Amino acid sequence: MAQAFLGRTHYELGDYEKSKFHYMNAVLHAKKCEFYPSWINLIQILLVRSMVMNNEKDFDLEPIHTYISENKIKAFEGWMRRLLGEILLNMDENHLSEAEDWICQAIEADQRNGTMFFLAKDYALYADLFKRKDDIFKAKETLAKAIEIFKECGADGWVEKYVSPTVLNCSKTADVNVFFSS
Repeated sequence: MAQAFLGRTHYELGDYEKSKFHYMNAVLHAKKCEFYPSWINLIQILLVRSMVMNNEKDFDLEPIHTYISENKIKAFEGWMRRLLGEILLNMDENHLSEAEDWICQAIEADQRNGTMFFLAKDYALYADLFKRKDDIFKAKETLAKAIEIFKECGADGWVEKYVSPTVLNCSKTADVNVFFSS
């Protein structure tokens, strides 16, 4: 598990190569210890997300669909869907519609399951999608919803992250990673 947390930490710091390294180790250790299959699958999705952010193209999305359908942990339902949405959003501009579908599914799952912190992250990612589509009004509206939920969760650091004035810099060449987190 420590390797998975290191993977997340390096992802948040923008070091996708180290993130990938730690997620790979986490998968190896979890399989060796015969850990929960849903946990292993979640880590494998996190690994692909790090690969995408590292501009790697050597991965297959089909297993991710299987991981999502085979998931047995309710708290992972929205998380896995958001991660797939994030992967699609960052692959290229041709997957925006599919990314939006998965983000909406994540929002529905996290609302249904009461996983409010993840719901806030879903809305933050949804705001990034609107930003990519140059729909600044919807991006601001959706980001405000994310911030409101983060506040309700007591996630002050996440509130600070998303209140940053650079978050809604609307240039297509702007660093869009300001919305991302695991």
